Amino acid sequence: MSAYRSNRLAGDLDEGLVQLAPMIGAQVGRAAAVAETRGTATALDPLEAIPKNQVPDYQPYWALAAHLLKPMGRSAYAADAYSRAIGLCEDPATREYLKRQALDNFPSA
Repeated sequence: MSAYRSNRLAGDLDEGLVQLAPMIGAQVGRAAAVAETRGTATALDPLEAIPKNQVPDYQPYWALAAHLLKPMGRSAYAADAYSRAIGLCEDPATREYLKRQALDNFPSA
């Protein structure tokens, strides 16, 4: 199976999961799959479509938002998203990874 076909299948599966169980984890997963198959700019739409009352304390949302915003040149928003993701992170290794990502891109973060 080609990489394109594999990514497309993953995107289709994530879309189906969101239709069956529109939980925040499925919605963030769909946005990540869209980023892999269609690009970061396209993935921001499904991420931003998640109701804002669901995202304040959901760390994967903020980590993905930072990842998507960074290459789009939306530095202030990406730095804020990294900060929120780091603050919500309970896993030390993931927290350190996010800190390195933030420092590599935003030295004053």
